[in-house]
Amino acid sequence: MVGEANDLPLPVLCRRGQLDAYERLMSEQNALPSSEELRFEQLLNAFELRPHGVAVVAKGATVMAETLACPWKPSSTLLLVRFENGSDTSRDLSATLHFEPAAVSRYRLLGTSDEAAAEAPLPTSVPAKSGTTLLIEMELRAPKASWGQIRWSVDGSPAPPLNLDRTPAEEPSDDARFASLLGAFSLWLAKDQPEILDAPVVAGLARECVAEDLSADRKQALVLIAKALEKNPSLEANE
Repeated sequence: MVGEANDLPLPVLCRRGQLDAYERLMSEQNALPSSEELRFEQLLNAFELRPHGVAVVAKGATVMAETLACPWKPSSTLLLVRFENGSDTSRDLSATLHFEPAAVSRYRLLGTSDEAAAEAPLPTSVPAKSGTTLLIEMELRAPKASWGQIRWSVDGSPAPPLNLDRTPAEEPSDDARFASLLGAFSLWLAKDQPEILDAPVVAGLARECVAEDLSADRKQALVLIAKALEKNPSLEANE
């Protein structure tokens, strides 16, 4: 979903992918899977990824966010957002990302097509003890202290907004770094921005995520990405 308006409706519920299914898909095909077969939002939500930035809690539900420099496009910024329902019952959530027009020139919610965004309404019922993670790519304008906020409601009642401010450059959290790798990998599969996002860039981001204490599922994902890059680093099989 790409936009230039001031408000972006946010899905608070996304299907969770299964790494084993992705591995079978990779092994059974002679070519790389398409971006529809390996959907980004499902791949992203196959992992427990929590932003390590600001957060707001209301009625047992939480919205949290973290910004980081976009590793494949220096002019852009990534926003990692997560909604969580920590209560013992389902909650009805709705959310909109509001941009200050003087601060943000362009944005897109990775993994959601314009066609899907046009379908109404977005799901709002979030099961107990569950969450959804989103990744948004933005182009920020000239420096401005505050560039937006997440406006949301819980069970029909407005919750305190989550203000999004510019902060001094900080090292991204491991979760944010891993989310950006998944984003780069999915965009590479979709041949999105091939002039700046190629196999060496994805491989470099994958190397940055390697660590001795890496969880089993993240190790599995790194193996899957490595196999994809080895299978067809130029994506010729998908031409």
